[in-house]
Amino acid sequence: PAAKSYMMSRGMKEEKFINVPNGIALEEWNENGILPEEHASLLKRLRKEDQFIVGYAGSHGIANSLNSLIAACHFLSNVSVVFIGDGPEKKDLIRQARENKFNNVYFLHPVSKNNIPVLLKQFDALYVGFQKQSLLRFGMSPNKMFDYMMAEKPIIQAIHAGNNMVREYDCGIDVDPENPEAIAHGINQLKKMSSEQRAMLGRNGKAAVLAFHNYRVLAQQFSSKYLEVKNSKTAK
Repeated sequence: PAAKSYMMSRGMKEEKFINVPNGIALEEWNENGILPEEHASLLKRLRKEDQFIVGYAGSHGIANSLNSLIAACHFLSNVSVVFIGDGPEKKDLIRQARENKFNNVYFLHPVSKNNIPVLLKQFDALYVGFQKQSLLRFGMSPNKMFDYMMAEKPIIQAIHAGNNMVREYDCGIDVDPENPEAIAHGINQLKKMSSEQRAMLGRNGKAAVLAFHNYRVLAQQFSSKYLEVKNSKTAK
């Protein structure tokens, strides 16, 4: 979304820039899924222990900067962080948590796509982060973000990019990426909010997805713009 000025600096006409972001398919958002016993049992126990549960669901790669989230646990109390997924960095992340003797960090296996909706509903807040990279100055629209927003959960966003969906849609808190203290501060801010305040952030996120990141809406926007360009060329 923030690539327009760059493209124009390379000779593109302003009216030729069209951004179609990622989004969600409503028919795939089924909250009737079933959690694996391992996942359901852990989350139920943490809930009984009155933990504030922060979740991350997705790839465990270098770009996701999950080591910063683990390091943030130095500054958290009565907060549990649960990682769901797999990836090349998972073993190192588990090692990092063990070496620091964190007893509030948990790692679970991935779940199928159709169980993601019911999984995300179990958390108090959801985390998304990326390393600081110059490429992100053009903006981004990670699929994970839209799943989080559809789950109506407040988001801790640790991303420095040319756009800021959490701020734009008022659906969570954005913090400095790769900064454990800042990430912990953001989590604690959400934790201190009332349940109604967090619910409002969640509702804001879902409303934004339905209005702006629904594939049916995006497809219609693309189709309309295509016909507009096609008809203008025909008229000439």
